[in-house]
Parts: sequence; C-alpha cells; structure tokens
Amino acid sequence: MEAWLNVVHGVKLILWFHYFEYDTIQYQAMAKFTDQVNRLAPVILGPEPEIHAADNANQQANRVDTMVRYQDGYIYVFAVRITEPDPITGSLYTIIEPPTLNVNFQLDKITSGSAKVVDEDRTVTVIGGTFADTFARNAVHIYKIPLRSVYLPLVRK
Repeated sequence: MEAWLNVVHGVKLILWFHYFEYDTIQYQAMAKFTDQVNRLAPVILGPEPEIHAADNANQQANRVDTMVRYQDGYIYVFAVRITEPDPITGSLYTIIEPPTLNVNFQLDKITSGSAKVVDEDRTVTVIGGTFADTFARNAVHIYKIPLRSVYLPLVRK
C-alpha cells in the first residue's frame, strides 16, 4: 500500500531497505509490487488523460487515493486504500478502521462498459462512468477500461 501510494502521488523512484527485519510478508508484497510496476511502467509513466476520477472515500479511516493514466487504447485507474494500524494504548490516533470499504467511483467522459481489475481475474461494471468496488485494508486495485468506453478528447496537450 505504501509503495503504491507513492506511485499514485507521482514518485519516480522507490528504494527498499529491508536488512533489519526478515518478514516474509514484506518480501511477497514487494515482489508483487516490483512485478506490477515493471509490467505497468509504460502506463504509470504515460500521459495523464483529460479524465478525472472522483470517489466517496476521502476522509480519515475511509480514504482511497487514485491516479488515472492512458496507454495503448485503455484508461487505467490506480486506486489505493490508505490504511492506518489499529491504535495502541496511549496513542493519539484512536480510530479503528473497518475491515472493508465500499467505494463508489465516478469518471467523467466515460460511458458504460466494464473494467478489468488487473491481476485479480475479475471485472467491475461501469455504468455512466460510475462503478463500485470493495477495498480490504491496504488494498490496491488497478482498473483497465477499454477506449471504446471513453469520450474524446483523452490526453492533455
């Protein structure tokens, strides 16, 4: 989640220093992140389309950040759930986040169709530019929407 949040907010380099903690979950997560970033690098570094994404998850304990890109006839929406650890005794952070968030997305200039969720073997239905999905803690979903679902103009000049 943290690595993808950096990408969504424009970082062009990720460094990972892992030598003091040998947690296999971290290795698996970073291996998946590295694989996805390597495959999707042309998308991530591609043009920002004239399409804006809005969602209903924009407050503490209920937040998903997004990035929209265009590449090879597809619009990609990268969506990352921001997740805080559960509070500990004496912590100033006292909110316990729900295990899942139901998020509604609205994309302007998008018609109806479907969006493939990259690496998840599922699709979500897009109706009038709107679609919904569920986010577990730390979840990252990447939606791939075919160009035929989009009104032009697409790319900023």
